[in-house]
Amino acid sequence: MRIPRWSIFLLLVFSMAAVHRGRAQDGFRALDRSLISLDRDWAYRWGDSPLDADGVPLWAYEAEDSQAWTGINFPSNPPNREGSNRVWFRTRLPDFDLPDPRLFIYSIDLAAEVYLEGRRIYAYGEMHPRGRAAFRGWPWHLIALPEEAAGKQLYVRVFSDYRDIGLWGEVILGSGADQMLRIVRRDSIRIIVAVISLTLSLVFLLIYFLRERQHSFLYLCLITLALVIRVFSETHVKQLLLQAPLFFEYVKAVSYFLLPPLVILFLQEILGARYRKITRAAAAVVLGLFGFTIIGCAVGWIRLCDTYLLLDGVAVCTMVFLGVLSVRAAAAGNVEARLVCFNFILFGLLALYSILVGNGVFPWTDEINYLLLFQFSLGLAVILIRRLVSFRYRMEEYSSKLQMQSEELQTLNQSLEEKVQERTRQLEVANRQLREEKITLQITSITDGLTGVHNRTYALERLEQEVGEAKRYRKSLSVIMFDLDHFKRVNDFFGHQVGDSVLQRVAQIFRYTMRDSDLVGRYGGEEFLIVLPETDCSEAALVAERIRGDIEAQSWSEPQLHVTISGGVSEYAGGSAEQLIRRADSLMYRAKQLGRNQIVSETTLNRRASADAG
Repeated sequence: MRIPRWSIFLLLVFSMAAVHRGRAQDGFRALDRSLISLDRDWAYRWGDSPLDADGVPLWAYEAEDSQAWTGINFPSNPPNREGSNRVWFRTRLPDFDLPDPRLFIYSIDLAAEVYLEGRRIYAYGEMHPRGRAAFRGWPWHLIALPEEAAGKQLYVRVFSDYRDIGLWGEVILGSGADQMLRIVRRDSIRIIVAVISLTLSLVFLLIYFLRERQHSFLYLCLITLALVIRVFSETHVKQLLLQAPLFFEYVKAVSYFLLPPLVILFLQEILGARYRKITRAAAAVVLGLFGFTIIGCAVGWIRLCDTYLLLDGVAVCTMVFLGVLSVRAAAAGNVEARLVCFNFILFGLLALYSILVGNGVFPWTDEINYLLLFQFSLGLAVILIRRLVSFRYRMEEYSSKLQMQSEELQTLNQSLEEKVQERTRQLEVANRQLREEKITLQITSITDGLTGVHNRTYALERLEQEVGEAKRYRKSLSVIMFDLDHFKRVNDFFGHQVGDSVLQRVAQIFRYTMRDSDLVGRYGGEEFLIVLPETDCSEAALVAERIRGDIEAQSWSEPQLHVTISGGVSEYAGGSAEQLIRRADSLMYRAKQLGRNQIVSETTLNRRASADAG
């Protein structure tokens, strides 16, 4: 089995991202030799410092051996907070010889001032807010240090009325060039994965428009796009392009909140109508919380940073809900549905790990979110490749059939040309064409266009003729009236295209079962009339039962589709053709009343009546 070259190319693209990540890590190792991580040997003290006569906090140049300071590894969330919203951290800078020394801080909760032995060298946010502190986002900070800062004491004064207080992520010392190089290298793999995933989302959008607007592809496109937006909003490069940290926080929150309802709606397409109510209700609840949060942040009722705990709670509940639905969908779906559901389950586990990292349960890392996108996009790429490979082979089969038909048509054309050359007069050719057209028109006028069996008008005309023959020569004549069970549900749940294919398959079973002397006609929408000359009621009932069993045993491409048929059998005993049909129709409705998927004939009714009388 050959694998298409474009599928190999798509896998190579994702492999290049993994290779680039390995090379980027090698580059980080070389770069880390010139960078110093300040992740230990800190000290802290709660409260705020008094000011000296010049307005400088006394704690910013206090003696190093002061007993008021307590050691801590990293300046974040010290113990014994007890409602305090101000804390000081300090550490001694190592000896360094760096051009343009800079201090990189991943994030600050929520405002801070940085002092170097009594001299303020950096400030972010409001240190003395009235009421709640205004949330301005969580940007990264690159603080310029004096060249004589080596070996000196560094102080960080922090204010936060948020659940977290202090610095977050990492604190790194290095030259300005090395810091910028590290930022670019850090985000290069994220941008590559985002671009590849964005391309994949556009592919799903294209398939959505080409495949009769199947909503599952639209939801896959939106899910991937939301992940791309979230990953880009967490890159550091964006801050070099636009200094709008709060804007990017809103973008990240919107993408974070829209992911659960999009995944719910996608699984709804896989599970079908059975779970439609519960999935729609879950999506409505999540979207309602999203609307309330956005409105509350817009009017100032709440801060965006205070909503992340709600976001995490909604995400965890949604992932548990989606995990149950994914297991059900995998059990009820085909191979492709199982692959999709396994991908979502793995995605949910990684997302849960990301939430626990953000809440300090697991050690900090900034790679989990782009790994989320990489895993999700790679899983969707595998599913897409499988679908496209299947489509490729179907196209090859269709092409081979067309080629065979073309060869047959070419052979037929050569035969016709030979026959035409044998004709001596143009009038004979014209007459032959006219006869062929007449026959075609006759066949078209008596044939049902969808099923290929006779139409109602022709079936009634033939029945009138057979009734006359039976009356004149005292022959047996029976009719069967068939009706597909619950056919309206088939059209409602699976679509009219599936309904048409069901009618065509049933008509094909009729044609294979009937004799050449029998007649099959489409009497109504899902009703069929079968005329059996020289056949009594018992024999006709056997034929009807065989047809019913064949239809019940059929397998369909739709896993939940099951087709049955009910029928009534009557034998001619005098009267008109209309009366004979009416009796068969009544028996057919009797079969419906008895539970469907069965045959009721006049013979069986007579036996029941005799048994009741006995």
